[in-house]
Amino acid sequence: MTRNTTTSSNISTLDVLWAFYQSQPKSVKKAFRSRMEREEMSATLPIWQNDLNQIKALKENWDEEGALRINRKAISFSRKIMKKLSKEASSFVRFFPTHLGAVMLKMETPNGRIIGEIGDSLVSYFIKRPNTPTEHHSFETQNKELLSSIVEHLENLK
Repeated sequence: MTRNTTTSSNISTLDVLWAFYQSQPKSVKKAFRSRMEREEMSATLPIWQNDLNQIKALKENWDEEGALRINRKAISFSRKIMKKLSKEASSFVRFFPTHLGAVMLKMETPNGRIIGEIGDSLVSYFIKRPNTPTEHHSFETQNKELLSSIVEHLENLK
């Protein structure tokens, strides 16, 4: 006859996990601690910054369907936009990787939405506000004027 000893000895799940952790080699423990520290640190970052950090970490074929590695210039331009944006407006912005190696910017508020793709040197985006025609901006060259224009549009939508 077998008897359930875990209930009679009051061993918790945490006790079992701690014992398992302690039984691991030093390299596994170090990797686990490093991952936990990264996750704790990322929990304190703004969501857009987590988005860009995760996008930057993607390798070639990240979607297992041949996606290109995300262009570093696209990530850099995205960060430049966010550095100029107010904290309030930045809280609405999200970034996503695209199959062709660009960064997709998306912001939706009750005042409208802006969705665009940031490539290595060109940016295309559209702005949709309630009761107004959609505003399209296609294949614009990354420069200071475009940066200011995008920031202004984002600020106006907050």
